[in-house]
Amino acid sequence: MKYLLYILSSISFLSCAQIESPTGGPKDDQASKILKANPGIGETNFVGTELKIVFDEYVVLGNMAQEAIVSPPTDEEPEYKVNNKSLIISFQENLLPNTTYTINLGNGVKDFHEGIILDSNILVFSTGDYIDSLSFSGNVKNAFNLLPQEKVLILLFEDNGDSIPAKERPYYYTKSDKNGDFQFNFLKEGKFSLFVLKDNNNDRLYNLPNEKIGFLEKEISTSNVDSSYSVMLFEPENKKQYLVSLKLENQGKLILILNKSAKKIDLNIIGKTFKKSWFKSDTLLAGDTVSLWTDLSRKEDAEIEIVVTADNEILDTVKLKLKAFDTLKPKLPSITLNLSSGTAKYFNALILSSDIPIKNWSDSILLVRNSNDSLNVAVKKIGSKKLKILYELEQESKHSVVLPDSFITDVLGYKSKGVKIDFKTKSDIEYANLKLNVQLTSTENVILQFMTKGGAILKEDNFRGNKSFNYLNLSPGEYQLKMIFDTNKDNKWTTGKYIPRTQPERVIFYSEKLEMKEGWDKDITWIIPE
Repeated sequence: MKYLLYILSSISFLSCAQIESPTGGPKDDQASKILKANPGIGETNFVGTELKIVFDEYVVLGNMAQEAIVSPPTDEEPEYKVNNKSLIISFQENLLPNTTYTINLGNGVKDFHEGIILDSNILVFSTGDYIDSLSFSGNVKNAFNLLPQEKVLILLFEDNGDSIPAKERPYYYTKSDKNGDFQFNFLKEGKFSLFVLKDNNNDRLYNLPNEKIGFLEKEISTSNVDSSYSVMLFEPENKKQYLVSLKLENQGKLILILNKSAKKIDLNIIGKTFKKSWFKSDTLLAGDTVSLWTDLSRKEDAEIEIVVTADNEILDTVKLKLKAFDTLKPKLPSITLNLSSGTAKYFNALILSSDIPIKNWSDSILLVRNSNDSLNVAVKKIGSKKLKILYELEQESKHSVVLPDSFITDVLGYKSKGVKIDFKTKSDIEYANLKLNVQLTSTENVILQFMTKGGAILKEDNFRGNKSFNYLNLSPGEYQLKMIFDTNKDNKWTTGKYIPRTQPERVIFYSEKLEMKEGWDKDITWIIPE
């Protein structure tokens, strides 16, 4: 007897909902279930190009192009149709002989009334005498931060050529779930090369410059799978620099984004010359995202062509329409102080920051201590948008910074409004101290990053061998430690390469929860095996 095998993602059949619209009672929360299939249940030696599955209630289709996975894939995508309670899957070509096929419907089939996802979403059949039964599993992580990667394609190829993911579609493929996990079932015996791909154009080929990829260095033998595999997903460095975008954000402000950092960026306006047409901010130092200001369109609209050059190479020419902003209500510069929840760290300098580069500023401010003691304090410019207040704070005290109208004038000529900023300082016993002892058995260069829970780098050190570090005056909260194994000794994390296949530099995190509380002095040892 021929039979079609259905694998349940949750091995349970729940009672079905009524076809008629409900008139009362509890909401239907049960998934549709399969009543019968044609060809019949459990077919090997399948001949044909059409499957028909009948459910116990009406169903609808979602985005099958995104959800459904046929493995091995066909040259043309199958056609999916719903006819009342039936799902019809039509192949547009003859199937391979002696081959086990799996069709994973994903979230593509739902019941008509409540939109509940089909409970049985994997179909398996064979065009040969038996169904292949080999399997293995794995996990996909981001190579830089080790976060699990969802909806990444895992591709298996019978060929092991360097450029195979860019030239051929895989023999088997599946997708990772929200935890980055993946599972292959019903595999034939053989050796396969494994790649993972963040497929931005849904063609199962590695053919876009911004697609991420990863791979295992050795082939997998499906008949001798040792354990679960961990694969790192990365975006190879694109050697060619290009302009991602250049756009007007608001009055006089442009945002320029490159695909990778550059040491030098120039913008030249065709047919116009200015002694100082661009006012660059400190973000230029970041290299790949640059904020610029210009007063070119102060009086009237201006249509310009800008030639963008990075590291002495012309990238692109961009046409922009700049709107006149002098006739509009001006956006005045906004000033902030480096506070956290109204608290300044007494051991750090006070820094005033403007959201627009500063042209002129007053050389002193009024500082009020404990509500009654006031004094004038000098300020010093330390960046295009930053001023340092030259004053040492005391512990457990209250302060106010009083900034008069027109304290700063920005590069567009607008002046700030007066503002009074109140803040306090804590005592040293309200902070925590961490001593870290790193025991590194290998002799390679490493980069140690001490970070907040959110990933902001507080301190970075390059070294090798055993070393101790002191992180003092920490605010209560959670922190994390990250180590990069700097194989090429360039003092930064280096991504992988597709050709020749090179893995990204290895990254690990301190595995235990690193929580600091008020008054704590914590001493930890991080033993890192070679």
